[in-house]
Amino acid sequence: MYTYNGTITAVYDGDTLTCDMDLGFNMWAKKAKLRLYGLNTPEIRGGTALTKQAGYAARDFVRELVLGKTVRVHSVGKGKYGRYLATVWPIEDGQVREESLNDELVRLGMAEVYMRD
Repeated sequence: MYTYNGTITAVYDGDTLTCDMDLGFNMWAKKAKLRLYGLNTPEIRGGTALTKQAGYAARDFVRELVLGKTVRVHSVGKGKYGRYLATVWPIEDGQVREESLNDELVRLGMAEVYMRD
């Protein structure tokens, strides 16, 4: 398990992000792919019109909250597609928010809890 600060550079969908992570000692992990750990948001490709609409709503919410902004990333390892499984906290006015993005998406009904092995 590792914790880094970084900047979100892209949001693919509600649970898949790209981040430039500060690894310390002037080293960076550029374009690191993150999968939000412990949840699943509706897909924006495939599925019904209703699930696509929910997928776009989740993606747009995540973009508004973290795209281009500094976040705290807690990685628990890599998933089956090579993305870092992570919990992400927005940093606002130099302070890490108490509620993670992961928890907020679930609380707002934009994601379902999904535990992986």
